[in-house]
Amino acid sequence: QIATVMKYSDVGIVPYIDKPNFQKTISNKVVEYLAGRLPILTSIDGYMGPFLKDHHAGLVYKNDIELKDILIDLATDKSKLEYMKNQALIAYEQNFKLDIVYNEYINHIQKIVDSQNKNS
Repeated sequence: QIATVMKYSDVGIVPYIDKPNFQKTISNKVVEYLAGRLPILTSIDGYMGPFLKDHHAGLVYKNDIELKDILIDLATDKSKLEYMKNQALIAYEQNFKLDIVYNEYINHIQKIVDSQNKNS
């Protein structure tokens, strides 16, 4: 059902409270939206804000007025919206596809094992 809703959506809004536990992560919902080719609008700057900005895959808003202005801008500038949608999918493919995440995980575990063997 979520895939169907995302097909008819233009953006994914992530209105989390700007707290440290959200500032240091990218949630599964964000990854799901990116995979669905949805640019992210979020109230969290932390790690997610620079990630979205660097990938041109979303925007950070500070309050409801900024969110409204962003939504109006994207609704009236279809080329900007389309560009951000394409960038959202690229950000997903470059950072969160299973094979990429799996390989990074394996490399991380290998570094831990190598470090333990070195210290033994």
